[in-house]
Amino acid sequence: REYRSAAYRFSLFYPQELTVAERPEGGGAATVTFQNIEKAEGFQIFIVPYGELQVSEARFKQDVPSGVRKDPRDMTVDGATGAAFYSTHAVLGDTLEIWFIHRGYLYEVTTLKPLAPWLDGIMQTWKFILK
Repeated sequence: REYRSAAYRFSLFYPQELTVAERPEGGGAATVTFQNIEKAEGFQIFIVPYGELQVSEARFKQDVPSGVRKDPRDMTVDGATGAAFYSTHAVLGDTLEIWFIHRGYLYEVTTLKPLAPWLDGIMQTWKFILK
């Protein structure tokens, strides 16, 4: 299935068995979750207006209270330069995070660490919508 966001101008393809939910976070930010609770599969995208070209240490600490950023690596999502790293979440446990900036927004994609290869396939379908 294809998910398209007119507001944040991107699309991606995701497995049919996932349920999608969008939640406004205020201030132009939003969270989009893709999940299958029975199979414990899913990921979320947190999107927030962001005027910098790189993620600041202050922003990182604000969004990742654990402060954990293991094995960082550069990556590209449809031309947008970003970084992937492993982290720790108080509720979820070990996670994979993919962060990138495009056209004034910071995108933070999170999944459980064991689902990293699965998410990688989904992220390869990510396309920014130009119009």
